[in-house]
Amino acid sequence: MLDIDQNGRLEALRLVLQDAVRFTLIFIEVPMGPARDELLARLAAWSGHDEVPPLRFVTLGPSQRPWDALQALALPPDERVGVVLTGLEQYSIGATLAPAVHSLNLARDLLSRTVPGPLVIVADADVLRAISEQMPDLYSWRSFETHVESAEDQAPTSGGDLAAEGPPPETALEELERLRGLVAALPNDAENATALRLRFAHAAFNAFDTDEAASILTALGEPSSEPDPALAARWFELSGGIALRRSDHDAARVRFEQALPLYHEIGEHLGEANCILGLGGIALRRSDHDTARLRYEQALPLFRQVGDQLGEANCVKSLGDIALRRSDHDTARLRYEQALSLFRKVGDQLGEASCIRRLGDIALGRSDHDTARLRYEQALPLYRKVGSLFGEANCILSLGAVALRRSDHDTARLHFEQALPLFRKVNDQLGETNCIKSLGDIALARSDHDTARLRYEQALPLYHKVGSLLGEASCIKGLGDVALQRSDHDTARLRYEQALPLYRKDGSLLGEANCTQCLGNIALERSDHDAARLRFEQALPLYRKVGSLVGEANCILSLGDIALEGSDHDTARLRIEQALPLYRKVGSLLGEANCIRSLGDIARERSDHDTARLRYEQALSQYQRIPEPYSIGYTHHRLAALATTPDERDRHLRLAREAWTAIGRDDLVARFLTPSGD
Repeated sequence: MLDIDQNGRLEALRLVLQDAVRFTLIFIEVPMGPARDELLARLAAWSGHDEVPPLRFVTLGPSQRPWDALQALALPPDERVGVVLTGLEQYSIGATLAPAVHSLNLARDLLSRTVPGPLVIVADADVLRAISEQMPDLYSWRSFETHVESAEDQAPTSGGDLAAEGPPPETALEELERLRGLVAALPNDAENATALRLRFAHAAFNAFDTDEAASILTALGEPSSEPDPALAARWFELSGGIALRRSDHDAARVRFEQALPLYHEIGEHLGEANCILGLGGIALRRSDHDTARLRYEQALPLFRQVGDQLGEANCVKSLGDIALRRSDHDTARLRYEQALSLFRKVGDQLGEASCIRRLGDIALGRSDHDTARLRYEQALPLYRKVGSLFGEANCILSLGAVALRRSDHDTARLHFEQALPLFRKVNDQLGETNCIKSLGDIALARSDHDTARLRYEQALPLYHKVGSLLGEASCIKGLGDVALQRSDHDTARLRYEQALPLYRKDGSLLGEANCTQCLGNIALERSDHDAARLRFEQALPLYRKVGSLVGEANCILSLGDIALEGSDHDTARLRIEQALPLYRKVGSLLGEANCIRSLGDIARERSDHDTARLRYEQALSQYQRIPEPYSIGYTHHRLAALATTPDERDRHLRLAREAWTAIGRDDLVARFLTPSGD
């Protein structure tokens, strides 16, 4: 007879097993001998009966690592199966445990994905005491704890010996608060307090409280690799993750490279894989795609080897990020869909949200604005649910980009201004810089050149600081756009020629196409039609390759402008009529208005003034809706030339002057609205 037969603890144990519908950690203290044999026999009798899940019994062989033994079971994740683990006593050396047992602690985040039901650890008092002291973070996950002896050897005990603490937390914020309480109750001189505080720092990092994570690490101080290389490796890895999140790539690389050999030394493949994944993230942010791919392809088999599907999913998603940066949308979509399935399988909503957002980025890159918005709106509540301010900020920024592409500047600004403080709160300099640059894009679209230039000049050194070639190139091109709109062709060409090799180095076909098209715009404004046509014909297949409908439409319309300047009206109309439905498909009011105005130009050249006037008024309405003062002024100038009365002409000239003066375009006023210009 066992002592738990006498005080209700036997039934309590059975109830815990019956209620364990997901991973639950149970510790049972029982000495080796007849009492343990009897307990295991009862567990075996319960297995698979009366709502107790089937139990797999694992007795560790000589020198067999417990984590390896659990992985070797390959339990199906969608079936409710538990494990009873014995044999840990062989690793007890006095009051300490051999490093092999610590594999359970290092892999604790994977336990719930390896054992889909209860994990019952049966060991003697010395082993469980050592686990509680040397692995307090793992021990704190227990949902039930009891001890068992033969009834004749132990007087009955009260039910107060049970410890029911509830299941492990399901969200990063819950885990952070749980560990905060444990740390607060921990004596300063407690043995292995460092391990629990390091776990607390990890929880803060996972909850996106980067400042608190960094503060905890600073308080702990940089560890020595002796006598505990596992602890040192975790400190260095977490320090690298914090630095990477803060865009301090040099510091991040140093920390990951410090952790990597320590993990290798203790045979901790999961830690190795995480560090290699982090080094790949640094390379990707620095636009070193070949190195990034190499790192991800090194980490992927390690994650698969240890059965970490979450790490595998992160690698696959990161390979998709490389493909997206290179405008290889088909490969990117395939990778994200593979990763999405893995994230959902392991229940990682943060990864799920990231994949959905990236699928939105593909749609945005292909000018499918409705699908892009849908994806971002699907991802946003997932980010908020898991408490990811970083993901929330990126979704809001992306929704702003959709609005900007649709010329809805007020909505775009609102989104960018909502995202900016979120990026600042999580200390993400890249996201902050993207917001600043995007506000410059709005100013440029509204012909507010001074504000646009200021924003681009603010963002440019920040992109350089965080090592973003794509961001640098985008700012330089933006400064070129400002110069082009102000007819400063030499400065514009210089900027585009500076940006072009950066886009090529980054592998951005879209950026390369944009620069090439802009160089064509300079040639067109200078009436160098052959050079302009060459540039547009170079850019057009690049836009088609990356699926940019708006870029494709811009090139086609520009080829129509060349035909119009050559008085080839039929070709010009054909090009405009090809471009117009593309603009409408992507919701580009500006592109649509430009097409309508160009149709008015054809009618005007053919002396069909009524049609020309109608087209200009239609275009003007679109420009005013955006609003776009640069084009509003040009359209009023055209309408002035077609006015049938002096008052009408004067009104259009006055409105043209007001539009251009409002954006500081005195050069256009002098060129077109002086007596000689009129």
